[in-house]
Amino acid sequence: MIGSAGVITAFASPAFHPNFCPYTAGHNSSNNVTIRMLVILTRILSRDVLLQLLDAHRPFTNEEAEMTQRLRAFVEAHEACFERTLQTGHITGSAWVLDRDRTHTLLTHHGKLDKWLQLGGHSDGDSNTLRVALREATEESGLQGIRPISTAIFDIDIHLIPARKRDPEHYHYDVRFLLEADRSQPLRMTDESKDLQWVPLVEVEQLTQEESVLRMVRKTSALTHGERILDQFTRQAVPFATAPAIRNEQALDRIVTIVNSAPTDTVLDVACGPGLLVCAFAPRVQHVTGIDITPAMLDQARQLQQQRALTNITWCHGNVESLPFPDAHFTIVASRFAIHHMQNPMRVIEEMHRVCTPGGQIVIADSAPAANRADAFNQLERLRDPSHVRAFPMKELSQMIRAAGFSKPITDFYRLESELDNLLSRSFPNQGDANRIREMIAASLDGDTFDMAAHRREGKLYVSFPVGIIAPNGICKPFFALTLVYAPAATSSHEMRLII
Repeated sequence: MIGSAGVITAFASPAFHPNFCPYTAGHNSSNNVTIRMLVILTRILSRDVLLQLLDAHRPFTNEEAEMTQRLRAFVEAHEACFERTLQTGHITGSAWVLDRDRTHTLLTHHGKLDKWLQLGGHSDGDSNTLRVALREATEESGLQGIRPISTAIFDIDIHLIPARKRDPEHYHYDVRFLLEADRSQPLRMTDESKDLQWVPLVEVEQLTQEESVLRMVRKTSALTHGERILDQFTRQAVPFATAPAIRNEQALDRIVTIVNSAPTDTVLDVACGPGLLVCAFAPRVQHVTGIDITPAMLDQARQLQQQRALTNITWCHGNVESLPFPDAHFTIVASRFAIHHMQNPMRVIEEMHRVCTPGGQIVIADSAPAANRADAFNQLERLRDPSHVRAFPMKELSQMIRAAGFSKPITDFYRLESELDNLLSRSFPNQGDANRIREMIAASLDGDTFDMAAHRREGKLYVSFPVGIIAPNGICKPFFALTLVYAPAATSSHEMRLII
């Protein structure tokens, strides 16, 4: 189908109005067939824009994915999908409006439905659903200067509207967009609303249990978390890339070796950061791809590739919760020190599974605190790094791996030691939190509260991060597991301590 903006604009002009027939212009006869063809073509082009937006949309849940497919089928089946006269259902446009701080959303207490909902309304023939959302948000709030945060679809929902007066029961096929407005402006409520409020995102659940609204709250949380990721890792790019323990060849080699990498392998490193693991794999395999959401990290990765004169590497800027690769595309899929930053780690693991070939291998290396100290560990880490979400104990991460479709994984374990002030110098905690972290670590010396084996040496505080390597052998080819054990209270020939 034709879908370029130029063609669509042309068909919106007077010369291509559906009631204008170039063949009969200036004549006294009519050509209903030609007029009908132009009407059909105009509607096809109008629908094509929405279909392209739907193709680009990445659903947040399986339920939303199913609704996206239903909405697409509805649009393809009905030329008049934007008209409310289509009584089985019609396309509506909604606005998920955030304030500039991304802490509040604008909700209306809907008069007819008696529910707290986002702003929005009928298309009334307008095929530009973003324009519909902006129009409805402006009319229903009285706010000026509402603008799109993105022109992409933010959310899709299909819901049943009960019969009312002359209107039979029907569906609203709702296309939602993410908008921003100034919360300091006065609100003007219409007679369609019982109330209109800026609601803190953390309090939305107190007003409504509507799943589609709560889903948008969760999406917003993911969005703001993504902004924290970009902020933290843009600032951390150079110090993280140059930290001796992060660069430690022995630690990197354990990951490369545990999956028994071979010259025919194609590898994906998920959330590759500065490319250290990618460059560790590259000399031993056919090709390696690294994907990360932070451009500053990818800049460091390209520099490292150039320094090592490696030519079999591709870098990709993208979201690891929706990997832009075909199914069964890589023979090895790896991730190092990334899962604890993910708000939806299960989705990342499922995506890793999806892009891995049958018979391929997956390996994850990440912080792995003891189960009885995980909460304390995560509390401390969120202070040190605001982009930290949760590090999982090995058993819990193993259960997630199995839930993604793998058999029981093989696990390894070691510790990364760091002098605390050195660690804090390349972290970016919020103001005042660095001193709080020092106090918390000092208070934990006797009881190891945080499972970080904190200790003093030569007058300085040191911590040792618990690190697990986990490799499921469900779809994986056989490999020899190299077990690495650290026992802080005893001496062992298998003990290994990596110094930052």
